[in-house]
Amino acid sequence: MCVLAIREQVAGLRLTFDAVTTDAWHVLSGSLQLLREEFDNTYARHHGRALPDSPAALELLQDDDLAGEWGARPVHDAHLAAISPTMAVMDHLDSLGLLFTSPGGLMASHTVARSALDIATN
Repeated sequence: MCVLAIREQVAGLRLTFDAVTTDAWHVLSGSLQLLREEFDNTYARHHGRALPDSPAALELLQDDDLAGEWGARPVHDAHLAAISPTMAVMDHLDSLGLLFTSPGGLMASHTVARSALDIATN
């Protein structure tokens, strides 16, 4: 087999590999965007409030009783402290999805993914 034929075969394999890789990144990007949309829809549907009769809703009823040294709405503040990192992770994952489909974005995606993991584990 001549060198030219081998190069054509290798080039053909590389194109096939790039097409599969690109498609996989688009699928992952779409999944991350869908995750963000579902999170936002759920949060909006409940207006950021706890579900009725849930343990969180019962805790929030005690907000006035616990007010004082820890602030005017300590239970509410504690719930916000829990959801805030989740929102930050969703922002990072949304950006990560965009980077997966951007030219040259795969290298930058490592930084954003690391940030999301740092937020999620702290």
